[in-house]
Amino acid sequence: MEGARERWELAARMMAAAPTSFKVMIGTSAGSSFHKELGSQRIERDENGMHNIIQCIDTKLVNPFDQYEGEKMPLINIATGTVAPPELSESLLTAKEQGEKAMGEFVQARLISDKENFWDPWRKSTSKPFKV
Repeated sequence: MEGARERWELAARMMAAAPTSFKVMIGTSAGSSFHKELGSQRIERDENGMHNIIQCIDTKLVNPFDQYEGEKMPLINIATGTVAPPELSESLLTAKEQGEKAMGEFVQARLISDKENFWDPWRKSTSKPFKV
């Protein structure tokens, strides 16, 4: 039994190296050190996809990066071209600050001062979604 294991151990290394050696002999990229997505065909495909997206935005959708009468552009739904009302734009643009304020109130009321029970229901956010 010991002899069979030794033969297997000697042969296993050679069998594992054989596919790599064969690929090098026939000229395939077995020795390449980069991922297949870094190849020229994949890069070309990604660039074509990017150009298709840009063309779609330019021809069929509203480009959100265009200047609007020399001022800051209003919030626009790029698929429909609908302009958001100013109060909705302000609500969405300050969403992070509103969330931080709500978190601070939650921590102060429920963790630090115990004014409210931690498990009591929390007030729902009053921000409105941008509907079409």
